[in-house]
Amino acid sequence: MEERVLGDFGAPKVDRLVVSDPEGEMSATEYNRLAEDAAQLTRPAIRAIVRFTAVLGGAVVYPAATVSHWSVWGSGATTKPTVEKTAQGRYTITYAASFLDALNVVEITNFQGASVSVMTSDPVDDIQGRPVTVTANVVTICTQNGAIGLADIGDNSAELMQMMVWIR
Repeated sequence: MEERVLGDFGAPKVDRLVVSDPEGEMSATEYNRLAEDAAQLTRPAIRAIVRFTAVLGGAVVYPAATVSHWSVWGSGATTKPTVEKTAQGRYTITYAASFLDALNVVEITNFQGASVSVMTSDPVDDIQGRPVTVTANVVTICTQNGAIGLADIGDNSAELMQMMVWIR
């Protein structure tokens, strides 16, 4: 979704008449607050969270059932990204270039950044993840550990790493 400002929602609005039915009508003040809150959510907010576990071996496209995600577009199968391991310790997360919102309006996917958390159950594992590139609808990350470099497993436990990626 593109970043929005109050004017994108036709606000600020002014009541031409006094609201006669507050349960069935919305005042301009209420609409302006709603529009401003909505605009603020389009700016630095997290737009998607993706979770998956590393796999050993070469390049692979993850089966959808092995990827969890939560996004502003919804968290169902139709909005799920494609996650692909392209090389050891390198992953690409691809969302659709656009979505239909609840009003059947096309929303363009426009990511601005990402953060990566890498986890294993062994507290001695020295592991980290970082975004490599972030484009409109694609995030590429890498995972590594101190002893090996780019890796899919922990350096102490040899346990597969779990990744959680926050996309904004």
